[in-house]
Amino acid sequence: MAKDTPYDQNAPRMSGKDIFNSLCDCAPDIICTLDRTGSFTYVNPAWEKILGHTPEEVLNRNFVDFVRPEDRPRFKSLYSQIREEKKNLIDIDGILTAKNGKNIHFAVSGAPRFGPDGRLAGMVTQLHDITGRIETEQELKRQKAYAEELLESAPEGIAILDPDDTVIRINKEFTRIFGYAQQEAVGRKINELIVPDSLTGEGRELSQRAMAGGRFDYETRRVNKNGEEVDVSIIANPVWMDGELIGIYGVYRNISERKKAEEDLKSSEKHYRTVLEAAPDPVMVCDSEHRTTYVNPAFTRVFGWSREECCSEEQISFIPPQHEKSHLEMIQKLRERKSFSGMETKRYTKNGIMVDVSISGAVFEDKKNNPEGCILTLQDITERKMKEEELRYVAYYDQLTNLPNRKSFYMFLERMMNKPLRRSSSESWGVMLLDLDRFKEVNDILGHEIGDRLIKAVSRRLAGCIGKSDELFRLGGDEFTIITKNLEAVNQLAGAIHWKLTEPFKIMEHEIHSSASIGISVFPQDGRDAETLVKNADMAMYSAKETKSGYSFFTADMNRTARERMQMEKDLKTALDKDQIILHYQPIVNSRGEVKGAEALVRWQHPELGLIPPSKFISLAEETGDIVDIGKWVLQTACTRAVKWHKAGRTDFYVSVNLSPRQFREENLVDLVRTVI
Repeated sequence: MAKDTPYDQNAPRMSGKDIFNSLCDCAPDIICTLDRTGSFTYVNPAWEKILGHTPEEVLNRNFVDFVRPEDRPRFKSLYSQIREEKKNLIDIDGILTAKNGKNIHFAVSGAPRFGPDGRLAGMVTQLHDITGRIETEQELKRQKAYAEELLESAPEGIAILDPDDTVIRINKEFTRIFGYAQQEAVGRKINELIVPDSLTGEGRELSQRAMAGGRFDYETRRVNKNGEEVDVSIIANPVWMDGELIGIYGVYRNISERKKAEEDLKSSEKHYRTVLEAAPDPVMVCDSEHRTTYVNPAFTRVFGWSREECCSEEQISFIPPQHEKSHLEMIQKLRERKSFSGMETKRYTKNGIMVDVSISGAVFEDKKNNPEGCILTLQDITERKMKEEELRYVAYYDQLTNLPNRKSFYMFLERMMNKPLRRSSSESWGVMLLDLDRFKEVNDILGHEIGDRLIKAVSRRLAGCIGKSDELFRLGGDEFTIITKNLEAVNQLAGAIHWKLTEPFKIMEHEIHSSASIGISVFPQDGRDAETLVKNADMAMYSAKETKSGYSFFTADMNRTARERMQMEKDLKTALDKDQIILHYQPIVNSRGEVKGAEALVRWQHPELGLIPPSKFISLAEETGDIVDIGKWVLQTACTRAVKWHKAGRTDFYVSVNLSPRQFREENLVDLVRTVI
């Protein structure tokens, strides 16, 4: 909104064309006019900013000259349709080629202008750059395809269930194990689908077990589509969101061959040995002193040691020192004659390579029921672990900066808050919320590639500022958070970050000057839950942005200010309907002291706060979008008043009306002004 001062009394009155050009010069989107053949008659400065061509390179050329060759027939056909059928509006997406050869996606909207003879006279068109949105959609598609490939290529059967144990999704291996196609399984209870009638009472549903004990694994039997029972090992992982169970991730491995091998060993060692020789997984047989007496060919294939090396007096040692504890736990279970399965650990190969394995073990007895030894099956799960790690990385880390993401931040925050509080001051810690200033300008002017490079450069500088006990996260966009345990140095840290980010960034051929606003909240003084802490840090950050102080700590006054702002925002929504918005008219006087016109100045007559000037509510109206309706009302009211003055004999009397920059983003602004006038 302009200041409450009259225009220069000597300034010439603007024509409709001058007003149109002035409006278009400030518009961030491309605005252009075409003649009836589709050739340009006007382009605003946004064309050169976005596509690189000067007006001289565009004017009198046809619109389709700048469209990708494969899209030109579509646009020619559309223009012919407008000309022949007098179509009123267009609203389509298209791709234009910039001067540097880069393709840029636009949302193209426009309206035709028809002459008195009803023929098409030309077209007014607006082009909004949607390249960022298109690239984001493509990236989401790539990530979805990547996750889909990981799921479908998994070597185990996978079923994803909702909290009621209803199947949402299965993969190809699940279909191979149990015979059900995707459309046959989805929507059915997993127990009704694959649990044999004889085992329906074996335990609680997966969701109940997950809520009671978290991740769990066990071996059991399931039935396939043909009614045949299948031995399986099941690993079920609960999926939580905000403390609520939203699903179960079930992993099924067909262990029928292994189970059969174990059963055959008990009945016939010879037959069992034959089976073991063909078993796909490594198998070790040990005596009661846990000395190796047999390994199958799969063991040699995976770990490299031959049967002779394993069974010699000098036993091989392939247990990494850091996993010795889990090995002793397995030995203890075997001594207690307890079978186990799915114990995940690591083992060395002969070449010193560490392999992820899942170990199952069982004791076998002699005829007098004395323990004679044990059999261990080692499944190589390296590939599965790699895929799990890839999925975990996609879920918990930002792909651009490799920093922990929003989900990781809130999980870490919850862990910090769940620690027991003591009186020691060291139990207090701070949340720093950081937002880059003017980042959107970099994206809009220099493009998303430069914006991404800037974000990566900022993340590196932030990492160089924080201490060993601090944790850095990227929430998304241009927002970062830091959890700092060193409150004594939080001022120095915030100041160091602020000054470090004001140093210019050299990105490609550009020198970018940036800065940041930082809001700080402290646990537990400023909140004992994640939502309150982040909300208060956010308020402090906006305070720092408004005061340009670099950083700000949360104070109780900010809550009061926020509440007042919310109340004013609420009141503003109904101010027009309640006739609280009024106009004052400030005279415009020429050099001879004659009043030649007036400037319309908007005021808000609040029932409790009195007369509120525009400096107090216009910026709020622009943020909420209410300025659009207020602007329409001001324009209509001012023009109505001008008509009354004209009818009273002052036909040369004019009224000037201020427009908000927010109104220039409205597609129908020109039509609105024309209609009101």
